[in-house]
Amino acid sequence: MMQAYLAENNNNYPPSVTNTAGVQISWRRLIWEAANGPLNPNGDWFTLTNNLAKGTYPKVMWCPLMVTKYGIDSYHPIGRGSYSINPFFSQPRSSLGLGQSDDFAGKNEPLILAGGAERLIGTSEEFISTSSPNKQGRDGTAYEYGGSRNKALVMFANGRVELMDGSKGNQINGDVGNRDNFK
Repeated sequence: MMQAYLAENNNNYPPSVTNTAGVQISWRRLIWEAANGPLNPNGDWFTLTNNLAKGTYPKVMWCPLMVTKYGIDSYHPIGRGSYSINPFFSQPRSSLGLGQSDDFAGKNEPLILAGGAERLIGTSEEFISTSSPNKQGRDGTAYEYGGSRNKALVMFANGRVELMDGSKGNQINGDVGNRDNFK
């Protein structure tokens, strides 16, 4: 889905949140619509909320583990979910060079991760911390995965997905908090 968005937007990553016609839309909804078409093709509220709640959107953008633990409110037009994007992407950024070599931007910091959640509303659009244990609530990282449920589910700019342990999260936390770089 991210690749579809990049292809449609001159290789620019989506901002964590954008404002379209007075409605805030998350990066999750932007990439979903780039790959699957508009969630609201007729411009009416019923179609939008129905597609957010009953279509395939919640099956992809909401982690089953987090839904079981916290519930789901998939009706919100922003496009809520269980995954957060790196705060570097609080504004649109070019993808040029991301994931292209062994020494690329985004090699050490996750691009997307399963964020800490709050009951029903899911995670923030962007995460601000990878510290373990998570002290940031929905702005932090969910260390709820793996056999002992102490790892975070993360994806890097080159598409690599892994379970990250808390010591690695603590190690990169300072870089993650800096919106001016993506290491």
